[in-house]
Amino acid sequence: MPDAVFLSPNAPEKCGLNPMGYQWFDFQSGDPATIWKGVLNAADTLNGYIDEQLKNYELSDDNLALVGFSQGTMMSLHVGLRRENSMRAIVGFSGRLIAPELLKNELKSKPPIYLIHGDMDPMVPYQETIEAEKKLSQLSIDVKAHISTNTQHSIAQDGLDIAIKFIVEKFSN
Repeated sequence: MPDAVFLSPNAPEKCGLNPMGYQWFDFQSGDPATIWKGVLNAADTLNGYIDEQLKNYELSDDNLALVGFSQGTMMSLHVGLRRENSMRAIVGFSGRLIAPELLKNELKSKPPIYLIHGDMDPMVPYQETIEAEKKLSQLSIDVKAHISTNTQHSIAQDGLDIAIKFIVEKFSN
């Protein structure tokens, strides 16, 4: 993909678990209402960033793929499924679908999705990816999932290879 532009925004908040890092929202509390409020605030920030970059590069959502890790996956799924215009693809590593019970009424677009997760993830259990795949399939979204063996909260080579192949395929259509 020699003509592709790769952008990686920092999440807006300092991370409580890792003071050197950033987070999209506070996940530590475990309180669904606090998490949801954080997701909504972060969604405004992320949508603004996406819109600004699409305008800057004179592109449309159809020229966009979101790839996220952990909270980046959560935000990619949240934002990508609620944008007016469908993007080309979403790839999510080691994440989960936040508030899946609300998605049916908020769903605006159905980009193809590939979810990839490690089977030994201590931060976000891989069952979250299996549940997300089920929920997204029920909403007639083209979704695939892969569980990498012997992989913790990281990206294994097999998952990376799958993601690259998926993105290249979606942009070759």
